[in-house]
This record gives sequence, C-alpha cells and structure tokens, in this order.
Amino acid sequence: MDQLRRVISVLAIAALSLATRAALADDDTQPPTAPVNLNAWVISESKISLFWHAAEDNVGVTEYLIERCQGSGCSSFTQIDTIDVTYYDDMNLPSGTSFTYRVRAKDAASNLGNYSNLTSGITRDPPDTQAPSEPSNLTATVASATQINLAWAASIDNVGVTAYFVERCEGAGCTDFAPLNTETWTHCADEDEWCSFSGTRTVRYGGGSTWLVQQHTDGVECSNFVFTVPFFGPPKSCEVSSIPPPGPAQTQTFTDIGLTSGVTYRYRVRAQDGAFNQSAYSAIASVSLVYTEFCD
Repeated sequence: MDQLRRVISVLAIAALSLATRAALADDDTQPPTAPVNLNAWVISESKISLFWHAAEDNVGVTEYLIERCQGSGCSSFTQIDTIDVTYYDDMNLPSGTSFTYRVRAKDAASNLGNYSNLTSGITRDPPDTQAPSEPSNLTATVASATQINLAWAASIDNVGVTAYFVERCEGAGCTDFAPLNTETWTHCADEDEWCSFSGTRTVRYGGGSTWLVQQHTDGVECSNFVFTVPFFGPPKSCEVSSIPPPGPAQTQTFTDIGLTSGVTYRYRVRAQDGAFNQSAYSAIASVSLVYTEFCD
C-alpha cells in the first residue's frame, strides 16, 4: 500500500509539473537565447555534422530548427529539420559542395530565438582512385665523372602529383631496379598541435591506415578544422613526407651522385598523388658514365 501511495504521489507531482509548465507556456512571451558556438565538421563526401551550445529559456527549449543554404557565400536559407538535441548529422549531400548552416531555438510557447552564428563546410570529393599519367621523355645526361642528371616531362593527375619516385639499376640490360628516393614519414605534431617545418611540404593527418594528405607551407595546424575528420575516436597526428612536393614546372629533375665511372646506369620514374595512387613507370633511360673534360 505504501509503495502504491508513493507511485501515486510521483505521478501527481509529474502531472502538476506538466500542468504548471503548460500554464507558464501559455503566458510565455520570452524567446530563447540564440544557440552559440555552432560548428560544422566535414565527415565524408556526403555528410556534415553540426554541434552547438544549448540555448537558454525561462521555461525551457523544446526544439532547434536547422537551416541550410548551398554554395559559397549563399544567403537563401531553408529549414531542413527540427531536433531536440544539440547536434545534427546532415547526410546524403552531394560531394565537393559548400554548405552554410544556422540554428535557432524554439520553446513550448512557440517563441523563436535569434539565429546562431553561421558555420560552413565543404563535403569531400569522392575518393580519388585515378592514378597520374606516367612521366614521359625521361633523359639521363652525364654531368661529371660521378654524376648523372635526370629530367622528364611532368605527369598529369586529376587532383595533383605529390611525389616522383626514381629507380636505378646498374649494367646494360639490367632489370633489378632499386629506389633512390624512398618516402618516409616523420611525426611532427599530435592532434590540435602545430606542425612546424620550412618551405612547402606534403603533410598527412590521421593514423593507422587512414590518412588525409595535403600540401602546406611553413607549418600547419594539425586539426580536424584544417584537414577535416579522417575518423572519430582514436587520437590523430600529423606526419611530414621526406620527399619535397614537385614544383609546378613542366620539366622535373633529379640528380644522382656518387656514381662509378665507366658503368652503365638505367633509370625509370613513376608519379604518385595525394591518395597514394601510383602511375605506370616511364620509359627507361640508359647512359654509360663516361665523362671527358675539355681543356682550353
């Protein structure tokens, strides 16, 4: 019997609370405050997640209205959803497209608060699976008794070439090519730290087998804001490639030093893009290291 009385008492208090809140709502003309710190995180080529700090209201916020417009610098917002929590996943979006968002709060009396700050995000492009074209017109020229200079026409890529890899073998007709410039990655910062370096370098952000690759000059913030979000959960970091990114010139070069006079060397080159797609090898260039100095 005592337990039944307690249940009845709780239900009565709850009913009174709802009735009181409803009565307050009937007389409520005070709108909620604007949500603050609205942020957009790009998750993939079709998803952007929104997060914000809750609005305040004298009675209570009942829902948030999510509005969106499409295109850089857009201003024609359309309501896309209502929700009663302070986060939202906008899904099934077109890839490579800019979206701007704003949020406002609503209370039980249908009072609408002011809009939050604006925030924007650009959905990622679809995963890049297209390899660069193979380097062409590879030439090998004797520069000294111990040096050969290579040159080739730049590869073409739908996004951009980030590195060239040069391979060499010794002897006429050799086929056991070995890399001359193997790529290694050096840790430069943990998530939300500054990655310091000079000049323009290729930087990857993420961890394990999941990385986002970009090129930056004179350092970069190692964060989701700069690179977007490669994954949620485990901590992320930034690493710098040992190979400087190729310049914009149509002709690329490489210097091979410390060679042995009288030996025939064969070379081949391949290109790589930011998604680690590698091109086919160039045609082989062969040269015998025979150097003659001319005296005046």
